[in-house]
Amino acid sequence: MYLVASDAKNAGPLPAEKADREAFGWKMLSVELEGWAPLGPRKVTLDLADRRTVLIGRNGAGKSALIEGILLGLDDSESGPRTGPHRFKALFQDHTGRRIFYEHSWAPAVSRGASGPQMPLKGQEAGQEWAERCWYDGQEDQPIWQLKDGQARIGAKEIEVSKNGSVPASAFDGIDPSAMENSDQLQPYLFYLYCLYAKRVYAGIPHAVEPKDGPLARTDKVFFYKDKKKTDTAEQTPVEWEILGKNPARFTGIFSEIFEWKRTDSPTFAEFIALGQKIGAFQEFEIPILGPRDGPSFASIDVDGVNVGAAPDGTLRLMEILHAMLRIQGRSILLLEEPETGIHPGALIKLLSVLEAYAEDRQFVISSHSPVVFGQVKPEELRIVYRQDGQTHVRKLDVSELDRATAFLSQEGTLDEFLLSGAIDES
Repeated sequence: MYLVASDAKNAGPLPAEKADREAFGWKMLSVELEGWAPLGPRKVTLDLADRRTVLIGRNGAGKSALIEGILLGLDDSESGPRTGPHRFKALFQDHTGRRIFYEHSWAPAVSRGASGPQMPLKGQEAGQEWAERCWYDGQEDQPIWQLKDGQARIGAKEIEVSKNGSVPASAFDGIDPSAMENSDQLQPYLFYLYCLYAKRVYAGIPHAVEPKDGPLARTDKVFFYKDKKKTDTAEQTPVEWEILGKNPARFTGIFSEIFEWKRTDSPTFAEFIALGQKIGAFQEFEIPILGPRDGPSFASIDVDGVNVGAAPDGTLRLMEILHAMLRIQGRSILLLEEPETGIHPGALIKLLSVLEAYAEDRQFVISSHSPVVFGQVKPEELRIVYRQDGQTHVRKLDVSELDRATAFLSQEGTLDEFLLSGAIDES
């Protein structure tokens, strides 16, 4: 049983006047990951395309490890304990076109004994040594913020950072965006939002094991419950809706948030329905709420007349991707692994078209093996991921490859045909 409540980490939008002026934040231009074992012993750099970046390469090349490293690097920038690459550096661009570098590094803390540095013993609390800084391109000696040797500053102002905290997360606590006079003061806040909203949609289908009795038996139906007798008095904290049913953990938060969109009349709910119908995820999507005025209330999520707990894998997969795309709210990045899994090619083409339309104000990094995906993207959006001597490498198409691809496309060929022709060296 899980409580349905608004996500404590779901930061609200900036005030309207600030939103118009600050455009919600940053766009990532490139990222460097170092000290991330799944990728190998050396630094890996990914240059991102403006709207969509598509990672292609053989199984085992490191596409998923690269995506995981980016997400964990952003998570580590928000708060600890740290689990991602030991060094993370990214180049961003803000709404004015200024280029901004962010960098952090971390390592397990060591104690200093008579015989020199010592790692903490098993069972002892092991803190982490953490350093971070952010600066405008060409102004590295004048950081926007930094944390080094336990001293944290935003510009010239000292701030307190909690254990396993970060400057952006600490600055976010108690900030009043409407009181900020300029974008420099808002940058930690905007970067925090970027990290906060970044999402990853994993590869694979939701249900790894199909029950013996078939798909209708693979999970309990999903219902929501609220006891009105316990709510809304001056002395009591309002009781939240509860989600009932043994649905996959991967979808508990998604079902809950979609339910909240409906319950609060969020325009995002109508947007979700319209997009789901557009790409063919479903024809009907309903959330009926039943119950007497003074008694318990029940609700369910019904997709094409079937409770969402028994919905087909392809439907759930499309719902998951649409939810994630809307969840980042035009202020962050979506890391999408193998969108082709479990999705009909016709629906996949429509989905990619929707992602392209929404890429105006948000970013997508997509890994894929699908000719359908390759046929819907541009040569300059491709990144070749390959493994050599135990190390992952990433590269763009070089000038000659881009020229050949452009010529091939001009002759009414498709990008997937070009790639399958062997015209691109994967190393």
